[in-house]
Amino acid sequence: MKIATKQIGQGSRQAALVHGIASSGTSWMEVAQILVDRYDYTVIMVDLRAHGESPNMKSYLIREFAQDLKDTLPKGLDLLMGHSLGGRIAAEAAAFLQPNKLICLDPGIRMKEIYKLKFIKNLPLFIRNRFPITPPETSTTMNTLIHESLSLWDSKMTSALLSEGVRLDFRALSPTMPATVILADNSFAVSKEKEHDLKLVGWSIRHKPGSVHEMHWQDPEGTVAMISDLLGNTQNLYTQDVTRN
Repeated sequence: MKIATKQIGQGSRQAALVHGIASSGTSWMEVAQILVDRYDYTVIMVDLRAHGESPNMKSYLIREFAQDLKDTLPKGLDLLMGHSLGGRIAAEAAAFLQPNKLICLDPGIRMKEIYKLKFIKNLPLFIRNRFPITPPETSTTMNTLIHESLSLWDSKMTSALLSEGVRLDFRALSPTMPATVILADNSFAVSKEKEHDLKLVGWSIRHKPGSVHEMHWQDPEGTVAMISDLLGNTQNLYTQDVTRN
């Protein structure tokens, strides 16, 4: 199924950004603008099924989310980047889409362990209570976009998605393109065991000091700085000491 997208920029390179659960493409807006202004990108921001302007569906399986990306995005992107659930889905779709680079921000590959937690039956309520409490560094503009996204989210998708995550645990396969994971401090999305597995098969792992799971809301400048060497030449001089964040 083709899903809704928003596009900004008219750069010579093309990137697609995939959001996490209960969010939408607009949650990438500040990162996307940096890619447009400083790295000469055209940026596509997708709305996953049950999120943003994409339709609600009867089924929410991981393979269906990944197929939506395959149906919507062009092959051979210069960059495919996903956050949380979007990172997991981007990783699943990458072998088909064959981007030049794959970057996953704290990807949701620990679903089997998360499903065992006591609060998981009340995950929609947990998310709705947690999202309004964005990192204190989050800008006013981003706070508005995040709240708008949450209001459009179909929370019924969580049970099907997580139950499948238990049956089909994430397999750390050798990537067919340069692939990088950026981990938050004390990541709950990627266990130490999963991190080890990813390294063994050729993924590059980076840790962003002082970051939370939603690092691209908390610190869009520092998040981009973490991957600046993967993005190509900047249009303007840009430096950022990520250790301050």
